[in-house]
Amino acid sequence: MNATPTDHAGNYPATGTVVVNYYYTRNDAGNVIVKHLEQGSGTQLDTDDVLNGAGKLGLPYTTSEKNIATYELVAQPVNKNGTFATGTQTVIYEYRRMVAGDVTTVYVDDEGNQIDTRCSVRIWKVGIALYHLSQNYT
Repeated sequence: MNATPTDHAGNYPATGTVVVNYYYTRNDAGNVIVKHLEQGSGTQLDTDDVLNGAGKLGLPYTTSEKNIATYELVAQPVNKNGTFATGTQTVIYEYRRMVAGDVTTVYVDDEGNQIDTRCSVRIWKVGIALYHLSQNYT
């Protein structure tokens, strides 16, 4: 309750009605912190979002995933939607790097003729640098 009304006590009137209004303010809740992390490593992929719980105890909250370049969402967290409560709540969205596909290395001469039959095929992830060791041929 914000304050006790000044007319909260007194005598019943001989006629008519006396209205006494009480005003209440919703209590504060803890904040909801939304994290966006890489699955397995826990590396932070984007800044945390903070939903302020001031005056929101008992009210619903909703969060959502972010579009993070070269990553895909693993799963929706069970507490992505909820109710503001006492104490801080944390919602964690986990992402993994997207698979880029296979890379095949073929060694050719200046005229485009294949000079080595060895090829390496590897699965790479989007956004990770790709390095190949060069071969010396004479």
